Amino acid sequence: MFSMSSMSPCEIQGTIRVAKPIRKLGTITDINGARWNIRGIFGGRFGNYVQAARESGLHPYFTDTSGASFGMVSQEWKPYNVEVVAQ
Repeated sequence: MFSMSSMSPCEIQGTIRVAKPIRKLGTITDINGARWNIRGIFGGRFGNYVQAARESGLHPYFTDTSGASFGMVSQEWKPYNVEVVAQ
């Protein structure tokens, strides 16, 4: 299997609002019930950002456990601000 990843500059796509800070990679649910796949977490003095893709928009390669062969797969996780809001 061959795997390649790359990063390139991209505008922030919006804000993901969550009830508690995102501390791990994988699937999270925002305060509106949307599910997101998180591939990167970046924080610091400039704010908190994640590389994310809506779970509903993921290629089946990342969600199908049947063992199917998909050939060439392309998926993007774009940058989003993270805002922790009290509920």
